[in-house]
Amino acid sequence: LFDATWGFSTPPPLLNTSETGASLNGFDNVVWGSHVYYSAVRRFDATHRAPRNDLFYGRPLSLSKFAPGLGADPGMDPASYAELPAHHRYPVWWTGDQVSLQASVETMVDSGLHGFKPFVHSDCGGDWKGSEGSLLRWTAHCAFGSILRFHGADHRPWKYSGPTLDRIRAYLKVRYRLLPSLIAAGRKATETGRPLVARGDLFWPDERGSSINTQYIFLEDLLVAPMFHLTAPLETTIPGEIARDVWVPPGDWEDAWDGSIVRGPTTIVSQQPSERIPLWYRRDGAFIVLAFDDATRVDDQDWSTLTLEVFPSAAASETRRFVAERGPSAEAAAGEARTELVLRSDGQGSVAVDIGNGPPRAWIIRLHLLPGQRAAGASLDGAVLEPLESWLRHLEPVADTDTYFPLLGAGTAPAPQAGPVAELRLPTGGRRSAVVTLTSAGR
Repeated sequence: LFDATWGFSTPPPLLNTSETGASLNGFDNVVWGSHVYYSAVRRFDATHRAPRNDLFYGRPLSLSKFAPGLGADPGMDPASYAELPAHHRYPVWWTGDQVSLQASVETMVDSGLHGFKPFVHSDCGGDWKGSEGSLLRWTAHCAFGSILRFHGADHRPWKYSGPTLDRIRAYLKVRYRLLPSLIAAGRKATETGRPLVARGDLFWPDERGSSINTQYIFLEDLLVAPMFHLTAPLETTIPGEIARDVWVPPGDWEDAWDGSIVRGPTTIVSQQPSERIPLWYRRDGAFIVLAFDDATRVDDQDWSTLTLEVFPSAAASETRRFVAERGPSAEAAAGEARTELVLRSDGQGSVAVDIGNGPPRAWIIRLHLLPGQRAAGASLDGAVLEPLESWLRHLEPVADTDTYFPLLGAGTAPAPQAGPVAELRLPTGGRRSAVVTLTSAGR
């Protein structure tokens, strides 16, 4: 860890001082200190990890603090901590101590746009032991954020009530299920600079409302709008719930909790209890890769089967994703070992999922259909899959909203107001192309 607010610092070259804030041609102690720590880790990797053939980390991993003062505050001007573009070379950034949930969201969102830093994060849970509602809100934000790292106080969930423990366990399970998508997004951030947590104007720069920094697009397919306040505002109509305004981007977005669809651009009021973070799927071609296994370590997670959560667009569209393959090879460490994935909708009821060359594995393709839609047929590499019910099953929406939780993967039913999920299981293999034909009620 390099802390930018230490009272002493490694100075930039040619400066005979240890004073924090020393600068040489614009390169201050923050840039230089981060460079020194990064270089030290790189040297350790070369002399200790590489001889053991431990290539998992690829790039050196260091943690630097950038926020002025003790920690980030709500409403801070992002230009005050954007610093230099050189900082994006040092991968993980921390916002400091005593940071509120609102400041955590704002700095995470703004830093990906202003500072080329895709992994800015705060101490999850805050530097205090808060209420059950507070820990639930923090956990939800961190689970759907750049980095999940509890720190700063006693945030052990088993110190709280049983329902809170169960809900936190569900958020953590989703986070680990998302590991294939997170690792691929991290690789994409390294190659292109596109952050995992993106402000809306990165996608819709001309839309009024897109620059709001208290909500964000996560992994390109999820709209996330964390709640900050722990007491209900006056406009809340349901006891125990809190509300906030949410700008919904252009297109159709499906509420992850109840399955209802809202069309943007528009601004809505979202009202949720403490255990639910406002969350929507992009209905126009979202393509999310999930692990099938519940392991809580990347090294231990079994990727011999992966799940694809697919939200076919009603119009002609194409979405590209990839799996950044793991392993000890130099190709994996460099991000060159990957399985390309393509989702295509023709706007006429045909949905194709193309899986590129990669390690042999089984795939579970889950098509999230609109109400009234059904899968009428399917093919694999041009061969019709018959009988269809041996390959594909329809999962109907749940009736119990209290126990429902999104993104838990294969075998789980959709939200109450959503359409059915058509779940197609493909046996272990390499490159393949699956096509599913959809029909609507009355056709």
